[in-house]
Amino acid sequence: MDPRVIELEAHALSAWPAAEVEAFAGWQLRAMSGVSQRANSVWTGRATGSLTLAQRIAHAESFYRTRSLVPSFQISSHCEPAGLDAALAERGYRIKSPVSVQVADAREVAQGTDSAKVRAEVEQSMSDSWFELSARRGRFAAVEEVYRGLLTRLASRAVFALAFVDECPAAVGLGVAGSGCFGISSMFTLPAYRGRGAARAALRALATHAAASGELTLYLQVERENPVALGLYGRAGFVHHHDYHYRQATHESDRALPALALKAGTKTLR
Repeated sequence: MDPRVIELEAHALSAWPAAEVEAFAGWQLRAMSGVSQRANSVWTGRATGSLTLAQRIAHAESFYRTRSLVPSFQISSHCEPAGLDAALAERGYRIKSPVSVQVADAREVAQGTDSAKVRAEVEQSMSDSWFELSARRGRFAAVEEVYRGLLTRLASRAVFALAFVDECPAAVGLGVAGSGCFGISSMFTLPAYRGRGAARAALRALATHAAASGELTLYLQVERENPVALGLYGRAGFVHHHDYHYRQATHESDRALPALALKAGTKTLR
């Protein structure tokens, strides 16, 4: 296994901070009013202590159900403890949203030029125009204040790319600085401007900013079922690094915990 899997997973965890996080025996249980799969799932990159799988799963399920959220676990090749994915599958959890984590050299992504009608800029603070596109006209329109809270928690680590077509705001992207790794997320282009190079301009502007700041490794997370985004990132120079997926509870999983606990030789935790 590539030792950088857990490093990138840890960077990504920090770059998308949920409103509520409970540290539990190495895991991070995240909740954010149901907004975004990532911020409402268990980060399983590390496990500490001697708790059994049954105890861990039971505690996580209680955490989410007391918040009226569906229990969900983020599973990568480095998830801990060993056997977690299989245990969840046995319990009736289904795979949801397979994701490709991709990386690129910021200097490579920054290469090239935009067309005469397209330009992009990166700001250290969030403008009204950026938030209008990313929140109110994007996928966070119904929960814009929850999304604003996430952006606020990023504080000075965040930068905001805004691309223009014919001087009209057309596309946005979010960049989050780390220790040598720079995360890119919240890429969005208004439908009227798709296919005109606005997203590529925003991506190039973020890469230029990252390289100038000494953050030479870019990473992003893109759903496997999004061929348009996969094509954009591939043309820009991103390559696949590793996968993760979510295991989400179903009605069948509600009835499986007693059997799982019995198999593990523990009592079911309530």
